[in-house]
Amino acid sequence: MNPFKYGCIVGGADFCPRPELAKAVREFVESGQNFYIQGERRMGKSSLVCETVSRMKSVRLLYVDLLHIRSVADFCHRVVRAASRLDRKRSFLDTVMSLVRRLRPTLSVDAETGAPVISVDIATASKTESVEDILDMIAQLSKRMRLCVVFDEFQDILNVEDPQTVLALLRSGIQFQGDTPFVFLGSVRNAMSDIFTKSRSPFYKSAMALRVGEIEEGPFVRFLESKFRKGKRTIDRSVIRAIMSCARNTPGDVQELCETVWQSTSSEVPVSSRDIDKALALIFSRESKEYDFALRQLTRIQLRVLIGLARKDVSQPYAGAFLRETGVANVNTVRKTIEKLMELDIAYPHDGVYRFGNPFFREWVRRTYP
Repeated sequence: MNPFKYGCIVGGADFCPRPELAKAVREFVESGQNFYIQGERRMGKSSLVCETVSRMKSVRLLYVDLLHIRSVADFCHRVVRAASRLDRKRSFLDTVMSLVRRLRPTLSVDAETGAPVISVDIATASKTESVEDILDMIAQLSKRMRLCVVFDEFQDILNVEDPQTVLALLRSGIQFQGDTPFVFLGSVRNAMSDIFTKSRSPFYKSAMALRVGEIEEGPFVRFLESKFRKGKRTIDRSVIRAIMSCARNTPGDVQELCETVWQSTSSEVPVSSRDIDKALALIFSRESKEYDFALRQLTRIQLRVLIGLARKDVSQPYAGAFLRETGVANVNTVRKTIEKLMELDIAYPHDGVYRFGNPFFREWVRRTYP
């Protein structure tokens, strides 16, 4: 069985320990401090919080994924659904339903899991003031059990109608729940920053900040080595480091490449650097439609800029050297192209250079347009 997992929240043996960050999370939760975690995509933010809180005695995790929410009703539905997972007993579910009775809840059985779930009436829950009912429910549940509330992909709250009013209602209700820590996770750089650091935002200075970046190399190498060993693969640490470098040390991407390397090899022959190329070819075949779609959105000149950014880490894309290399003479064209690439989430600035959101797309571009 493949020992590597990615693209989901992991815990236990599948989670690479991050002691300093875990310590910070525990201290915030124990003190009832609200905090937000910001980091690039696939850095393991959700796994860090969920694994840390799940190990804390007497603390229950109310985890709500807000990815792609579009309405207040959707927000209410997801929170109530998450609450129904705290306890499957009918008496508890009846309590939850009574706490949100103004939202006309119904109890049903999930077709996939067979577990009981609570839904709310969309028309009733679409009213902005429904947010207050949800926060009242959380406050009442926190009297029955010690809760830690996690709103993942919190930046997507900005997609609902009248987001500033919704944020104001959330802030107003949360500030009176001092014993219950609220954790906000986000992966979109500017949106999360605007919510918590801009003075015009209702959430301005409402939570402490914690940044999650790359995992320290030494512990991560040892963790990956143990996973390969568990999967009956022999691999030198230099090859593991090459895998990490190819995936730009992003935990989720590293695990994906490791998973594909494992799949492409056998227990009979030690894993070599050549196996990384075979694994990349498999990833390219999986993601080829996504790559083609990205390229179709670019003009020929924009493609030249993309290729230039893929060939090496670029810190000064408006300098003469980069313009000559790409054959694009107009600085304004390069500027607009980079803005478009950032808008499409293809590239972004990181530590003074421009990086690709998907390191495997970058590698594909480099190999396709040498």
